Amino acid sequence: MSQSTSATTVATTGNMVKKSNLGQIIFWVLLGLTLFVWLLRGVGLLTGIRGGVIWILIIATMSAGTVSAIQKTRRW
Repeated sequence: MSQSTSATTVATTGNMVKKSNLGQIIFWVLLGLTLFVWLLRGVGLLTGIRGGVIWILIIATMSAGTVSAIQKTRRW
């Protein structure tokens, strides 16, 4: 019976680690996408994209970073 309990604890702990990494992954993906779009627009390859799209990406990146930082400080 103790083997089953320890397996459940390990599975639960592993799940919590994955949730905290998910926020960081979303942040880094959004940051990379924002920089990529911003650089391509600056070079002139994506001239059809409006500035509002870049602002939305920047705000989404800042929001994801804030949420990720808050989640990182939580104990659960």
